[in-house]
Amino acid sequence: MSATAHDPHREYSYAEAAARLGRSVRTIQRYIANGDLVANRGAGRPTVSQKHIDDFRARRNRNGVSAAAAARRAKPSP
Repeated sequence: MSATAHDPHREYSYAEAAARLGRSVRTIQRYIANGDLVANRGAGRPTVSQKHIDDFRARRNRNGVSAAAAARRAKPSP
């Protein structure tokens, strides 16, 4: 498999995932904290797989916005 081939098992740092999604590292961290994006927390630094980036994009494209973000907006103010 060439280096440019799409590999769903490829792991990216938060900075690399942010670049692939066109977002900041802090936004990636928020997506992970909110459950919108899955991080792999193995023995080393946390990473995000290409599969999880693809899944995230598919949900965003299908829904236009994440379900968690929609739920947060729907909560009544105290």
